[in-house]
Amino acid sequence: IYNGSNVRAIATGDYHMLVLLENGTVFSSGRNNYGQLGIGSTNDVSELTPVMSDLNSYYDSSGLSIDNYADSIYAGGNSSAILLNSGRVLFFGDNQYGQLGYSLGGFKNIPYNITEEQFSISNNGYDGTNCINLSLGDNFSSMIINSGKVINFGKNQSGQLGIGVDKLLDTSG
Repeated sequence: IYNGSNVRAIATGDYHMLVLLENGTVFSSGRNNYGQLGIGSTNDVSELTPVMSDLNSYYDSSGLSIDNYADSIYAGGNSSAILLNSGRVLFFGDNQYGQLGYSLGGFKNIPYNITEEQFSISNNGYDGTNCINLSLGDNFSSMIINSGKVINFGKNQSGQLGIGVDKLLDTSG
C-alpha cells in the first residue's frame, strides 16, 4: 500500500521507476535527465512523486470531456508512457530517435498525448484512441492497436523495428 492505495503495477527504465496505484494515480522516481519521470522538470527525485497529468483534460471529437484513467504504465531506457482506458497514450521522456511517436529530437517532461495528426508515422492505423498495448525499449517503442496491427517506431540500429537492419522508418510526419 502506498499513499492509501494498493499498488497495481510497476515499470522500470534504465534508472527510473513508475508506480500505478489502484486508484489510477501514477508516481515516479529516479533519474530524470530527459523528463522521463513526467514531473514537469528534469530534476532527479529519490522519493515517489506524482506524475503531472490531468487525465480528465482530454476531449473527444465532439468536445465532450472523456473520463480517463491510467490503465497501464510503461518504461524503457529514458522514456515512459501511460496507456489510458480510452486507448490514448501519454508519452514522456527522451525522443532523440522518435521513440515517443512524434518528430525526431527533444524530450517531453510532462505526459504528452500523441494524436493521429501528430503521430510521426503517417497512415499507420493509429487514430489517437485505439492503442491496446505497448512496450518501450531502449530508444524504440512498439504499439498494438485494436485492429491487431503492430506499429514500431524509434531507433533501428540493430533491426529492432522489424524492417531490416539500418533502415529508417519514416518519421517525417
